[in-house]
Amino acid sequence: MRQRNGQYETSGCCSGLERIHALGSVAAACGISEYVTLFVCLCSTAVWHLKFTNNEFIPLLGVQNGEMCEHEDTMPFNYAYMVINMIGCLASVPVWQMLGLM
Repeated sequence: MRQRNGQYETSGCCSGLERIHALGSVAAACGISEYVTLFVCLCSTAVWHLKFTNNEFIPLLGVQNGEMCEHEDTMPFNYAYMVINMIGCLASVPVWQMLGLM
């Protein structure tokens, strides 16, 4: 976590670890494996709503100085990833149940 312009920002990895820490014990009490919690949290925190959370875009922005694309150009893919991620996680529930992880 670092401070920029008077506000704190965290990377996706840090926020994912915070979610795993917060949800891990609750999920374990409900009979959900910690591996399922880890997988869902890590996949769900790989979004890039803000410029500084898009790890692929930051180097690109530095190299091309905003001449080829902007952060707004990547947002449709962000929304598509969120929908695909949610569908994938929901579709995985029966598989996790068959494996005994839930």
